[in-house]
Amino acid sequence: MRQKKAVTTRGLKDRYQRLSKKEKAIFLNKFIQLTRYNRSYAARALRIKKVLRYLNMTGKKIKYIADNRKVKREKKKIYDEEVFGVLKEIWKICDYTCSKRLAPYLKEIIPILV
Repeated sequence: MRQKKAVTTRGLKDRYQRLSKKEKAIFLNKFIQLTRYNRSYAARALRIKKVLRYLNMTGKKIKYIADNRKVKREKKKIYDEEVFGVLKEIWKICDYTCSKRLAPYLKEIIPILV
């Protein structure tokens, strides 16, 4: 295990992070053959930037790791609050039917409600 970790930390992380997606796949395949790690574990081991510190809790060492995961982007809203409120009211009137069943009836319901 120490030899595997030594291979992982020897500048491979920096090299892996600079590669393109196709090059990363090739690099990861070679790394898996070398270390015999599981593919997802190997990718995660190469993605992790650094260990912040170790803590002793109940006799076990726990390490805090700074991960460089991307922050999820928020979806752009399709409808503003006013339209969303009206759609919600129509949805209530139609007895909370699912969107697939509600969509065809919107053309008929909207003129009646207006």
